[in-house]
Amino acid sequence: MKPLFLIPILIFVTTKLLGQVGYPADLYINLKNEKQIPQKQVEIKLHEVKGTTYYALTNINGGAKFKTKRGKKYILDVSNQKAFKEITIPTEGTKPVIENFVFEKPESAALDTTIFKMFKFRLPTDDEVIMKVIVAANNLRMMPGKDVRLVCKELNKVFISKTESGGVASFIIYPGFNYIIGVEEQDSAGVISVPNRGGAMSEAKVFYQPTDIKEIVSNDTIVQQLKKDQGPTTSHVFVNIKLWDMSMRPIPNEDIFMDLANSKTVYKARTDARGVVDFLLPKGKKFSINLKYERDVDIIEHPVGANLHRINIEFNYMGSEKIENFYKTTTRTKEGFLTDFMSPKVQPCKFDPNWIEKTKDGYNVNFPSQSATSPPTAHGNNLYLNSGYYSPEFYSLDKTTGRSNWGARLAENGISASIYVDDVILANTESCTLYALDAKNGNMLWSKWLGPNIYSTPTVSNRKVFAVYPNTLDARYLIINKNLTTSNHFVLAAFDIKTGEIKWQAWVDEEVLAAPVASNNKVYMTSMAGSLYQFDMETGKQLHLIRSKAVTPPTIIDDLVFVSMAGEKDSKVQELAIYNAKDMKLISRVKQINGQNQFSQFGMDAIDRMNYGVGRVTHFKGKNFTIVGGKLFCFDNSGKIAWQTVINNSKSIEMLPRSSTPVIAGGKIIVNNGTKVQIYDPAQGKLIKEFPVNAELFADAIAYNGWIYTGTKKGKIISINTKDPSLTDWPTWSGNAAHNPVVR
Repeated sequence: MKPLFLIPILIFVTTKLLGQVGYPADLYINLKNEKQIPQKQVEIKLHEVKGTTYYALTNINGGAKFKTKRGKKYILDVSNQKAFKEITIPTEGTKPVIENFVFEKPESAALDTTIFKMFKFRLPTDDEVIMKVIVAANNLRMMPGKDVRLVCKELNKVFISKTESGGVASFIIYPGFNYIIGVEEQDSAGVISVPNRGGAMSEAKVFYQPTDIKEIVSNDTIVQQLKKDQGPTTSHVFVNIKLWDMSMRPIPNEDIFMDLANSKTVYKARTDARGVVDFLLPKGKKFSINLKYERDVDIIEHPVGANLHRINIEFNYMGSEKIENFYKTTTRTKEGFLTDFMSPKVQPCKFDPNWIEKTKDGYNVNFPSQSATSPPTAHGNNLYLNSGYYSPEFYSLDKTTGRSNWGARLAENGISASIYVDDVILANTESCTLYALDAKNGNMLWSKWLGPNIYSTPTVSNRKVFAVYPNTLDARYLIINKNLTTSNHFVLAAFDIKTGEIKWQAWVDEEVLAAPVASNNKVYMTSMAGSLYQFDMETGKQLHLIRSKAVTPPTIIDDLVFVSMAGEKDSKVQELAIYNAKDMKLISRVKQINGQNQFSQFGMDAIDRMNYGVGRVTHFKGKNFTIVGGKLFCFDNSGKIAWQTVINNSKSIEMLPRSSTPVIAGGKIIVNNGTKVQIYDPAQGKLIKEFPVNAELFADAIAYNGWIYTGTKKGKIISINTKDPSLTDWPTWSGNAAHNPVVR
């Protein structure tokens, strides 16, 4: 009787295709400790609810792969921790499902190693079996001279051999156990279950496709020379990219960059006449797709696994040549401000009702992008939301059922939190446009292509829309390389909400952190350089500029401005500061309200910058609240602390949410602690109720007519019916379109 084994198959994935309930989906589990060190050789069990249990052992990258079914729920056991996590496989989508967990593997003895050499091979005893592993390429050609491993977790042993001329590696192992097959650099080529019958001989066949490409390395840049018939390999995923302009014409001769995460290494290729480019990227690593004037277009992160995998991606881009010509030929005022902007278009798109998942407390929306979702906006019976950072699609849904009203496909992805004012929906995209949509039908009212990268959310007050844009193509580059001769590289602009007409413009030294803030006929902003600005809302005149090392957007409470700043003695710590709004003079630094400084001028992702709120102050009826260092503080206008409570006790700064402004609704405080939505009593800081969401939360919550809505890091919108109608009047990120979180 032959043992069971896994045979890798060739999988073609196209982002245009959608799955269905019961269709297969690859699930990859990644385990790292709080220091982001992979946890290898950890036993994992995956229990299908009312179904089969599957077994795996994490590889050297801390990863393990399972074959699952779309629409099914599974219970994950890690090591001896039962019911470690519940995982629901999305009904729709084409990308593999990737779940990352923090786990510290207990100390254990190293695996006992047995090495087999053919000239020393012997017959098995009655308590042993002969196992022959046949290694073949995708074209069925046998692969001699390849290192093969059999890992048995139960025995804490690894058996090592090498394929001979016929592509066969021979072992003597023990019956009645499961063995994980490794070939060369591939740790999970298959799993065999050996029957409990000694003296027998069994065989298993696995596929191994070697990587044979030429790479030209220049400093940190890698240019690949791929064969015409190049396809995926066991260790590398094949990525095909099609680049279109805004009119759906191919863009030739455009450089596309694959930036390796946490490294300076970049893979570079140029599109052909069809606008097509190919890459062969190592599995188990994370890459971001970048263009010359557009960053973070998408993420490629395919886990280590035996399957031969192909990914096809299509997206739109303004085109580097067109962008450069725009900056060369556009008209400017005598001060140097732009007077005209390009206007990308919007196309309708359809919402798939299968994305809706009913829950005991309401419903979830599972978007196939599986990327971080900004906070939605609620108004009337409608919910307005994007479908994940790496998607250009924006939707209006019924707020209680999730039924679709309309969908709009923007020209770019990276959509910020949205705001609703006077039947107009406004949002920025990181790749580069301010959009104004008709809230009734999603039609575009106007749009402004503001520049290469926009890392913020727009603000509205007095029928003006406030946004910041780079005034030159190299603005961001000059700041990163500290090659500034003037501070006139970024602009705060005010646009008419209905027409997009420019009302005024003013110079600022950097992109705004999160969003401008409007209050008392003034516009405030914290720049990414740490400067604190105050402008006249009607004229745009700069009233004050404080080089304060600010690390949060300000909150304006009557004549006081509250903002967190980097510590005077230790920049890794942030502490509260209070300014006089009339003259912007520092009143005091409240050093007892402090915690880890999670702000980084150059180290944060764009989506984090758009929604950043660590240490942001919320005001409610004479009391102030803020979250910093995993603690929720309550204090008065002098900075005197009334109480504090721990909402997240993680010691790792990476595990603390970067979008964590306290929400006020129904006289209660609502917070996102990373994995739960919690409700606190503002008088004493006692936890009243919490809603576990079985996901890693990303976005601040909003509260509207008894419903709480928030977003996750994996493209899910959580909708919770609290059945408490008093939880309302916080309909958008930071509470209102002016982005000043103050409740009287």
